Amino acid sequence: MRIPFLGIAAGFALGIIAERLVRVPAVWILGCLGAGLMALLFLRGTKFFLPVFILMMSCAGILCSRLDAAVLVRAVQRFVSTERLVLTGRVSSLPEMKTRGKRVSVSLVLDARSISRPGKGYHGKVPVTGRVQVFLIQPSLFPQVGDDLRLFGSLETPRQVLNPGEFDYGRFLGEKNIYAIFQTIGPRSVKRLREGQWFLPGRLLAEARRKLAALIDKLYAVPEAAIMKALVLGLRSDVASGVRDQFMKTGTIHLLAISGLNITMIAGSFYLLFILCGLGYRWTAAVTLVIVVIYMGLAGFGLPVQRAGYVAVLALLGTLWGRTANLLNAMCVAFFFLLLWNPKSLWNIGFQLSFLSVFSLILILPLLNRFNVWSLSLGSSLAVLAGTFPLVLYYFNTFSPIGIVANLLAIPIFDAALFTALFTLLFSGIPFLNIACVKISSLFLWLGLGWVKLLAGWPWGYWFFIKPSLVQIACYYGSLAGLLFLRRGTSRRDRIGMAGFAVCWFALTISFFWHTDPGIFQLTVLSSGRNQIAHVRFSNQAHWLINAGRSFPSDQGEWLVAPFLRWQGIRKLEGILVTDLSKKHTGGLPAVLRNFPIRYFLYPGSGGTFRGDFLKGLRPFRRSAKNVRAGDKIVMGHEFAEVIAESRSGMAVRVSSGPWRVLTISKMDPELFNFLLMRKDPEDVHAVILLPGGKGVPPGFYEWMRSRRPLLLVLPDADRALEAYGASLGISCLDLKHTGALTFRKNGEQLDIDSFLRGKIGSLSYF
Repeated sequence: MRIPFLGIAAGFALGIIAERLVRVPAVWILGCLGAGLMALLFLRGTKFFLPVFILMMSCAGILCSRLDAAVLVRAVQRFVSTERLVLTGRVSSLPEMKTRGKRVSVSLVLDARSISRPGKGYHGKVPVTGRVQVFLIQPSLFPQVGDDLRLFGSLETPRQVLNPGEFDYGRFLGEKNIYAIFQTIGPRSVKRLREGQWFLPGRLLAEARRKLAALIDKLYAVPEAAIMKALVLGLRSDVASGVRDQFMKTGTIHLLAISGLNITMIAGSFYLLFILCGLGYRWTAAVTLVIVVIYMGLAGFGLPVQRAGYVAVLALLGTLWGRTANLLNAMCVAFFFLLLWNPKSLWNIGFQLSFLSVFSLILILPLLNRFNVWSLSLGSSLAVLAGTFPLVLYYFNTFSPIGIVANLLAIPIFDAALFTALFTLLFSGIPFLNIACVKISSLFLWLGLGWVKLLAGWPWGYWFFIKPSLVQIACYYGSLAGLLFLRRGTSRRDRIGMAGFAVCWFALTISFFWHTDPGIFQLTVLSSGRNQIAHVRFSNQAHWLINAGRSFPSDQGEWLVAPFLRWQGIRKLEGILVTDLSKKHTGGLPAVLRNFPIRYFLYPGSGGTFRGDFLKGLRPFRRSAKNVRAGDKIVMGHEFAEVIAESRSGMAVRVSSGPWRVLTISKMDPELFNFLLMRKDPEDVHAVILLPGGKGVPPGFYEWMRSRRPLLLVLPDADRALEAYGASLGISCLDLKHTGALTFRKNGEQLDIDSFLRGKIGSLSYF
């Protein structure tokens, strides 16, 4: 068998998938595994051997996945508490420091050793196991890998995702076997118990990585240094969000991650260099093998790094043993051992896209060459696009056809930037030569960034689509697999089958992009803490956004609003209305405006002119910016949004569709409720009211509630006093922290209410 590990890897992966979909008793799995092993002894050399062997590997995958998911009695996540705790452990990852104003935070991963409550002393310690993501706020020291620390702070589980499209940080940590977060505040909450030994391999690699990052910061300007650290070391935390958006839009985001491109460049460059220097093939392979392993450590041992590194190691070992490595078999070996080490890797987005890209190059690229694709580079881009775009649509809701063109130049340019950057670091201590290397690598980097920025500005180069279903994705890859399986067939039956699979594949490809807007009124209020963010889709297919979220401590425009709009498949916004000019409602505007063109920008009349802190970001939109006051309307066909009251610090906006009126009030402001009470027209009778929280409830609120009596009250968090008062008036209450984002969708004479966490929770009927 030319590719022995193909069946092993495929069977093991199928077992991991089956464990998530179907719960089978462990006794049955063990019995099937034992019977299968006995059957294999008698099936050698028969056509039934391979199916039974794959079934056995699937059973092994189920058991391995189940063991990996088991939570130990002393697992650190079992000790999550609202109390302050003392945690001890050893630093296992390179700490990263971020500074924003006077706020300094350090993030790291800690291998937990013990946990206790303050004041209990030695006898109160409980041994624990597991990894913890730690955030040190304003620490007194900067720890290093291998240091033993004692921390005083809070232990909690990752926050649950509350909005569609929002980044799932808990899932991201879970793929790394991290299920708890520990946060400390202040210099006295961190103490180093013992400094790590300098000769430990992990500490040496982490220290080398840190020094190389510092050297890059010293040699290059700030924007260039951030990109260089991503290219060379895989450190992407300093890359500006605007630059990341440009790479995402052009389908070149893979260039900012250490992957096969980087490993191939390192291995190929040094292999060629040693051959030219007269070193023998085997010595060259041995030295290059050591360099690749060291570079994997410097790059952080991420999943794409491991995938590319293991394949390179197998290829070099084949050279040492005098055997030619089968690339597909080498990929299957890396795939299997990564899953064996951590079965959760199969659900990692980077893992899936990384392996799928390489498998596409191995399997699809020869098919394209068969149809005479004129360029190998163009054929590679088309092969990767055909193999990965369904998953990219599923995870990111983005399709970038411009990526085919962008990668034609971006890959060789950034490849050259990486190559020259390596020599820049190597010759950094040599006068004149180091300056020349810096200039050359900076030139390549400038050309690459300019090319990506140019193509990112083309409005037709990228599109946002609604997430496809898993059934669509499975059928797509099934038809593609059938097409590839029959591509070498010569019989008439094979050609007919291949034509049938080709038609199915083409039809399914079209289905991913075939979407029609239903033209139904819909209002979605996002769960965003103390900020009010809402999206309105009118029946004429116009999309409006009410507020854009804050930018500190996290940018809600980038991590919450923009992903939600992409999840909806929205290409552009008719307008944005901000209820006040505070940073909690306007801080996320730059991130939203980078991704979605707008026609109108509306801001409150009491807010005056633009504030200086976001004037620069809104300068291109000043012609479309308009001042709104109480009584102004946004008319969209037969529906409209009206500002019915405005104060110096808040606004009340009523969105109307037929008989339904949804009122959003941006702040619990006494002045705002006084204006609301002054309105006596019957139009104030509305079906739903959305209220963000505040520091206190003004007396005018209770009077207004008694006079208007809305059907539903929506709060950002549970408030027993307000819920009890609403119940006394016959008003239902919902809190966004427990329901997640709420969507109000017009359905004939009803207004359906859908919760992101609970599904459909009811309907309102109008009489």
